[in-house]
Order: sequence, then C-alpha cells, then structure tokens
Amino acid sequence: MRLPFLLTIPIALVSFTISLLWAEPKYKKEAHKNIIKHAHNSFKILWSNKQLLLLFLFSLFSFGIAESTHYLEQIFYAFVNLPVAYFGIVASVAALMGVSGSLLSHSLSERFGDRQTLIFSKVLDGLMIVLATIFLGYIGILLII
Repeated sequence: MRLPFLLTIPIALVSFTISLLWAEPKYKKEAHKNIIKHAHNSFKILWSNKQLLLLFLFSLFSFGIAESTHYLEQIFYAFVNLPVAYFGIVASVAALMGVSGSLLSHSLSERFGDRQTLIFSKVLDGLMIVLATIFLGYIGILLII
C-alpha cells in the first residue's frame, strides 16, 4: 500500500538535487523598493499592450476554470457515482489529455492564429463543463476531464 509513496521518493530527491544546482540569472534590479510604484508601472505596461492584456485576461479566466474544476472534480465524481477506485484512472487519463493538448497547442496556434486558438479553447472549456453537468454519468466524466 505504501509503494506509490516509496516510488516518489527517488524522483523527489533527483528534483531537489537539480534545484540546488540552479543559479539565478543576472538581471537589472529596480532602484526603488516601493511595491505600489512597481505595481503601477506593471499595470501601465499591461494596459498599453493589447496582446499582453488579452493574454492576462485569458490567463485569469483559465485559472478560474482550472481551480474550480480541480476543487470540485472529486465531488462531481461522487455525484455521478463513480467508484473511488477509478478516481486515479480518470486523473491519469486527464493528465494524458493535458499532455496531448500541450503537444497540439503549437500546431493549432500556427494554423489558426494565437487569438482564435485562445478564444476557442476558453469557449470549449466552458462548454465542456456545462455539458458535463447536463450529461451526468460516464459521459459527464469524459467531458469534465
């Protein structure tokens, strides 16, 4: 029963060792230490660049969907009467779908453009969550992952 935990120990040790070997790159530090001034300058840059603003808004929307889905996912599985033994299988399928989406995102962005890909992905995220609540059961599980 402790095998999954024991298998993560070598991976954690390798990750920890690699992180100790990293060095922070040189960068130009701000002369002031005023966090309000720094935030004001950052927001001025954000509002003046439309692409950066669009990316910020899509990131904000994506974070909200991802966090709410993450926190409510197990409650949803219990609601549709998915046996607890299958939670891990569903999570691994979701991770596999995330990896495949990461691999496809560049080619889709090159084909359709960055803006259209972002808009389509966010509309599809919301649509799949709504459809998952309409089609309960295993179809809903496929839609929510």
